[in-house]
Amino acid sequence: MSEIEKAIEELKDKNKSLRCLQYAWGEREIKRNELAISALEKQIPKKIVKNCNGKILHCPSWDEDLMGCIYSDYADGVSYCPYCGQAIDWDSEVLND
Repeated sequence: MSEIEKAIEELKDKNKSLRCLQYAWGEREIKRNELAISALEKQIPKKIVKNCNGKILHCPSWDEDLMGCIYSDYADGVSYCPYCGQAIDWDSEVLND
């Protein structure tokens, strides 16, 4: 388990405890933790997704077309979706299929 995954699990466990306590300040902390979890999850690379015809590649989180990124940004080493910030796993198997 990576450091990011450990941090996500710790925040989720903390939120479970806060929900049991049901303090007013706990709700604010839960919201902050959920925002942090969302940001951390975007740092874990996800494989790009092909559409039904197998030609257009999409961000796994945002479902936006990444075809322009393959030929310009990918060549420059960009590894995040330009639309939502999701870390992208540019697996060569997906690109060459």
